[in-house]
Amino acid sequence: MTNHLQAVADAIKSGTLEQELKAKLKKHPVIHFSDHAEKILAEGFVFGETNVAGMDCTYDQNGIKAHSGPGYNFAFNTVEWDVENDCMDYEIAGESSECNLMGMHAETALLFNVDGLYTRHYDEFHQVVFWGPDAKVDKAILLKNTGTLEIDGEEACDDNGNPVDCWTATTASGEVLVERDEMLNLRECVIRSLIHLDLDNQLSQRIAAEYKSLYEEEIQDMGLAKIVSKIATATPTRKATMRTKELHSFDR
Repeated sequence: MTNHLQAVADAIKSGTLEQELKAKLKKHPVIHFSDHAEKILAEGFVFGETNVAGMDCTYDQNGIKAHSGPGYNFAFNTVEWDVENDCMDYEIAGESSECNLMGMHAETALLFNVDGLYTRHYDEFHQVVFWGPDAKVDKAILLKNTGTLEIDGEEACDDNGNPVDCWTATTASGEVLVERDEMLNLRECVIRSLIHLDLDNQLSQRIAAEYKSLYEEEIQDMGLAKIVSKIATATPTRKATMRTKELHSFDR
């Protein structure tokens, strides 16, 4: 574990931070929402919280704290669920959520591997803390909300009659993984992104086994079961049903 992450772990242990350390993550797929996702993809994480003691609260009276240089950032864990809401962490943070998460769900996001600390925040929210400069985004995937899809001038709806909020997914090299016309929601884009990382040997066997178990039903519904079944994986060491919440980003 790097010195920066050790400093956070020490602050949690000493009680300086009102958080609980759940796990130390190595090369773990996370999703980081930001209005500046494309700029981060091009330049990396150049802004963040430098003060470990100030990491319990990302907001002040003026909104999101301003940061002048590199530091700590937050992301969501893509292979854990929320126990209270039975919903993925990054979906809980949406604008339609009943949780008071201050609009932490931006319209663009990056999905990438990172070393970090998985913590339980004092307000029951879960997060992955990482040191921004250590995050390698050269193989990150850009996710973009392209709005509600219209077909023949009418708003497209899912099987439940809800408007389809479409997301796209594009790799850092420009490969399009999900196009707008595919009408995939955020969770489906995350699944496709994880499969891409798996096919590209960017996931550990444990994490690969966990996402396949966690998203088994969705993978089947999306017609991707045959592709996923051909990716060699190990037997999961634990059932991926632990459910949690997380926090947003210090990227400004």
